[in-house]
Amino acid sequence: MNKSALFIALAAVLSAASVAGGYYAGAPRTPIEQGMLEPSIVEAPLVADTAQIENIVRAYLLKNPEIIVEVQTALETKRDQEAKVAQTEFLTKSGGTLFASANDAVIGNPKGDVTVVEFFDYNCGYCRRALGDMDALVAADPNVRFVLKELPILGPDSVKAH
Repeated sequence: MNKSALFIALAAVLSAASVAGGYYAGAPRTPIEQGMLEPSIVEAPLVADTAQIENIVRAYLLKNPEIIVEVQTALETKRDQEAKVAQTEFLTKSGGTLFASANDAVIGNPKGDVTVVEFFDYNCGYCRRALGDMDALVAADPNVRFVLKELPILGPDSVKAH
């Protein structure tokens, strides 16, 4: 079992254990404390021990394994949302450097209302092939502004070309 699946299973177990144990922060935990039962009619304690809770949770998960997929989906959704927030914060903080650095070349309308930032390496074949698409977009829309950022990542020759 990989670490992600183990983490998800552990999270599901802990979540289900919280529910199975009747834990709600600040709320009465047993039916007696909630006033639902009279203490005199209850002979055995209602609080389950950890082993009982683990057995209940395990049995429930084995009977309903699709819960783990739901938990995985919820985790991925949460991480996606966190990544979007982080990206937005980064763009807000670094927008001036990304979109308006005096050292970057601009193709198209310098005052365009749509800005595309392209990171490129002079030795990158994909970057060279993308140049035609960039030219076509600039020709098709007079409000497109391309900011070109040199990113020499393909070795010493790229650094020299930069």
